[in-house]
Amino acid sequence: MVTTTQPDPAGQEAAFNDVSPRAAALAPALVRRRGDVQLALDNVNTGLAALESRSADLLAKWPAARVDALAGARELALAAVFASSRANQLDVREKDLTALISQMYAARDKTFAVMDMCATWELIPAERVGKIREGKGAIDGGQDLVDGMALLREYGAALQGKTPLTPAFLTDTEALGNRVVQELKKEGGRKDVNLTAKDAADLANRIWTLLCDAHSELRKAGFELWGDALDDHVPLLQSRVGGGRRAAPGKPS
Repeated sequence: MVTTTQPDPAGQEAAFNDVSPRAAALAPALVRRRGDVQLALDNVNTGLAALESRSADLLAKWPAARVDALAGARELALAAVFASSRANQLDVREKDLTALISQMYAARDKTFAVMDMCATWELIPAERVGKIREGKGAIDGGQDLVDGMALLREYGAALQGKTPLTPAFLTDTEALGNRVVQELKKEGGRKDVNLTAKDAADLANRIWTLLCDAHSELRKAGFELWGDALDDHVPLLQSRVGGGRRAAPGKPS
């Protein structure tokens, strides 16, 4: 039986978890680039509602198992919405972190340039500058800014008028260092910490591919019931009201 019951938003994630293994198993050559997933969900719902209204007629033409399987298109559409949103969020997150880390390293270079100069002139302890420099990685780089600003403030009286640093630089750089540390620790706490935006996008495209195949079956069912008028009942996956492309007569897609 075709169903068009509307689930709660959590249904998107449940659908995603259910179909992901099947999507991951697709051969790379079959994978299609995803389109507007929300539009696709709307059109799948429209098509399923139309088919539900003629389910008795369709059962007279198709086996019950094939008719019942049509409802799977909706689960795939929900999964596609979730997968696309997740991929987009990860993409933005990665770009923001990349920009933040780049900003941190630029500030770190300036900070150590000043601290090394001050250490050379014995204005601050060289061993403490070396200790700050010991760490590696972006989190340590952020902490270097925090510790470096603390050291420069500690010797602020001796350094007054002898460096290009301003109070605003000290404050802003310390804040930048703290933000880098906090953001990267939060990133490390994600349950899918090893998932990249590229991998998430690939899985979203794979789910979209399954959706396209399932929607093709909806179109075939629509053609059985309405012939060339199927677009009015089971719209194309990316069709928009009043402006959607119509399939060629006799060729559901």
